[in-house]
Amino acid sequence: MQVRSTITREDLAEIIEIEGEGDYIYDHDLQVTEHDGYVVVLLDKLRGVVKSHDNPGNLVGDGLRGRVELYILHAKSEFRSLKLRIVSQPGAAFRLTIGYVRKTATDLQKELPCKLCKAACKLTLTVILASLGIPYLSPEGADAGMDLTTFQDQIRPILEDPQALAYRAVAELLTQTGLLGALRVALELVGWIWDIEERFYTFACSKAGCCP
Repeated sequence: MQVRSTITREDLAEIIEIEGEGDYIYDHDLQVTEHDGYVVVLLDKLRGVVKSHDNPGNLVGDGLRGRVELYILHAKSEFRSLKLRIVSQPGAAFRLTIGYVRKTATDLQKELPCKLCKAACKLTLTVILASLGIPYLSPEGADAGMDLTTFQDQIRPILEDPQALAYRAVAELLTQTGLLGALRVALELVGWIWDIEERFYTFACSKAGCCP
């Protein structure tokens, strides 16, 4: 069993990233509190057998179902709590991202420090790809990055108007972050090649005004 976790926290938002390998069980009850505007849960089943509790409302597009789970809890909707249970068997691996966005955060790009802005940009773009059912970075492809040029016609309308998405909860979340414009500019200027290296997110955050 091997588990790595990273927590990026500020008053307006918190992003927790957990990477697990091998025989492991993760149990956590999530619910929207009076402080949260949204709670985002993104589970990537990277390798082997990774089972999760059968939760309602998986917002992932058809192309990724079975490999990725996406849940958005919102105080205005009925989906306000989630019993998250992940069981990873020997030889398996998963990546779990949990993001808390406070209800007082109306435009994150104007209020976040650089480090958290980068994590928020990463989560925002991944949520878009997952909800569209577009396969995104795996550990094996991380060095080369991902060529998104063939998906431009699907992604561009969402960056310009998130209401074009089929899932209302995703659209509301993306509108709340205020980061779509910065991501759109970053993708255009780097030729729609997305990687997980620091340079892409630093560039996006500079366009959002969070990085110098």
